Amino acid sequence: MTARPVTAAELCTVAEHACRAQLADNGNAEIVFIGARNDMDVQGEHVTVVARPFFIDRPAGPVTVTLDIVADGKTAAVVRVPLRVSLTREIPVAARDIARGQVISGSDIMLQRVTLAAIPRTLIVEAAGVIGQRARCRIPRASRLYERMVEQPPAVTGKETITVVADAGRCRVAFQAHAQQDGRVGDRIKVLNPANNRVIRAVVTGPGTVRIAGGRP
Repeated sequence: MTARPVTAAELCTVAEHACRAQLADNGNAEIVFIGARNDMDVQGEHVTVVARPFFIDRPAGPVTVTLDIVADGKTAAVVRVPLRVSLTREIPVAARDIARGQVISGSDIMLQRVTLAAIPRTLIVEAAGVIGQRARCRIPRASRLYERMVEQPPAVTGKETITVVADAGRCRVAFQAHAQQDGRVGDRIKVLNPANNRVIRAVVTGPGTVRIAGGRP
């Protein structure tokens, strides 16, 4: 009967594949083997290495993969391979110092890979969640970005010249006016009509646009 060498590299490969098969996004998993393994010679014409079923139930931590070395249909040896699995993903961080009040663009952020276990609930994990937002405070370079650090920028800023749309029955009138305060979409703000110097209240409907319903503008 011949002997077939089973290398330590082969054992590690089978263990790693078994781990990645359980992970939905296996390209974002870091696997580190713990301890050393030795090559071994196994008697048999047909030798295979098979991982026993196991379950990964947390984003980071130690795992032991049990491998059966099967020779001609029978288990010739059992090897346990300890390793550590860390699930990771890329998150946006500040690429440069970001000033308070600055609207954040794509060039203001870069991606950094972190383990899922290190991601708190309020951390922003998608670039889309920060691009176009306004910094509520100074954000130093390389800082992680939390929900409390950003806010939706106003669609209208105080003293800006805006368009007022007034609806009265079936008629609609649009004219220019001056916003007296900042406002996001849906906010009710003060607006100065330069034609008669009256201050009216209107609802922000979009960038540089507000609407009033009925009454005299």
